[in-house]
Amino acid sequence: SPHKAQALRALLNKRLVEQLSIRQQSLPCSFEQASEWDIQHLVAETVTLLSGSADQADPVALLLLSLISGRSAEQLVHRVESTNLLQEIKHHPCLCLTHSVPASKQAANCDSFLDPIRDRLILPLPAVLRGKITLSSQDTDKLKSVLRNINERHQTRLTLGRIARYLEHWYLNQGLDRAEIALLRGEPLKKRPALSYSNLDADPIIEHHRDYIESVFRMAGIDPGMPPRSEEHTS
Repeated sequence: SPHKAQALRALLNKRLVEQLSIRQQSLPCSFEQASEWDIQHLVAETVTLLSGSADQADPVALLLLSLISGRSAEQLVHRVESTNLLQEIKHHPCLCLTHSVPASKQAANCDSFLDPIRDRLILPLPAVLRGKITLSSQDTDKLKSVLRNINERHQTRLTLGRIARYLEHWYLNQGLDRAEIALLRGEPLKKRPALSYSNLDADPIIEHHRDYIESVFRMAGIDPGMPPRSEEHTS
């Protein structure tokens, strides 16, 4: 009957939404997540390619940036073209995040006991990305070809989605705040309302992101060439 068919469609739609939600979760044993084996070869291959052939440098840089920032390739290209997301500061490549919330202005009488609010966060990136900050939408077309070659060579299971989700996977396994993840990944406020109500100290965010970069590069046995920690907090 029409009523049964409509009820069945509603159940199927609900199940589909649940499956999509599950795929976005980050469980240590989840098959949908990239493994350390996958990330090891991704980092090793991208660093090798960035250090050598200039022909594939832009799409390869985009893959490495997606892993490091937790953002999709399309999201990165859009932000790079429309904002100063990637900059070189003190001769070092950096991710420059801006953040604001739709809230009223902080009352002046709160200034004495609340820290000043930053609307910009600067995160140092691996040295191999120096000079690789000009990305365009044309680079996204070449990503699948680069990934296919890596997967065939090392029997990995890399996809663009798994690469972009790995930051969240690692952060959650360290017990870090989801609001911090949302800030790094550029998630919309409607998706992560906690961003509008969280008071996050910038220094731990910088330290956690550095720990993440060092962790994924350590899997490949490569030094990311990060700046001294004392410089990170003065930029």
